Amino acid sequence: MPRAGIDHIRCAAHALAVINAQPPPPATTQITVLALDDKHRAVGLMTVADPPDRDAVVTVASLVAGAHDRTRAARDAVVLASFRPTDDTVVSDIDRWIECSDIFDQANIDLLEWFVIGRHVTCPREFTFERARWRP
Repeated sequence: MPRAGIDHIRCAAHALAVINAQPPPPATTQITVLALDDKHRAVGLMTVADPPDRDAVVTVASLVAGAHDRTRAARDAVVLASFRPTDDTVVSDIDRWIECSDIFDQANIDLLEWFVIGRHVTCPREFTFERARWRP
């Protein structure tokens, strides 16, 4: 398990381990944001319980990006996770991925991954045929 502020989160498996280490979500939806510094060390974890719809991930991305200190020289990073207990990735998640990615890019933040955790764990990025954004 990567230690907050110490260990680098270098891959999707590390990020999922941190996200899944929090208390298990109830049988409701939620969105989790894992904030990383410029060296990809965990510096924060935020959960939004019971988002009203699938588009809420874009709203959360906008709020996180808007709160980011835009004067930093370093490029920070985030990982998103949407918990959908009875659902999986849907086609419209591709557009949500692109929109969230653009929002974070404008705020000088790397969106490394967005996990949709339902009956399966999927990443909408994979459906765009975009390469993984993790760096060694």
